[in-house]
Amino acid sequence: MKRIIGLWCLVLALLPLGVGADDNRSPITVTAYSKLWSRYLVGNGNILHDGPVSQSGLTIGWDGYSVDFWGSYPLNGKDGPGKEFDLTVCKAKDFSEAWSFKACVAWYHLTSKGVGDLISPNVMLTRKFTLSEAHSLTASVKVDWYFPTGKVPTWGVLPEF
Repeated sequence: MKRIIGLWCLVLALLPLGVGADDNRSPITVTAYSKLWSRYLVGNGNILHDGPVSQSGLTIGWDGYSVDFWGSYPLNGKDGPGKEFDLTVCKAKDFSEAWSFKACVAWYHLTSKGVGDLISPNVMLTRKFTLSEAHSLTASVKVDWYFPTGKVPTWGVLPEF
């Protein structure tokens, strides 16, 4: 936990560097977010942690690049699959007002005993259809790959802690 707090402090300390150095550059954006959930569900709907969790993050964006720090922490005092830290680095490119492409690499640090981390590159192609000045429809195709760095059990089949 100390490493995570130290990493966040380092990132926040480095943010002011370069701000205002070139007026033609895109501004740096910083977004902090936090959610409380009654349980931690993974993408396929399986319960990863059956108890309350706090999931918070910080996204820093500039010039089409972004870095996202995300963490999940169980609030019921139980250790296990509900505790996780993720780091995602992305590059987005708009080809027109309608077409965009995004490529990311994510590191999922799973803190459960006996479980390794995951490295996950992904790409996404997005097409925006403008229906009117106030309405649009967006379609996207995303492909994810997962590479375990150690033993990773099937999601939803993690042992109880």
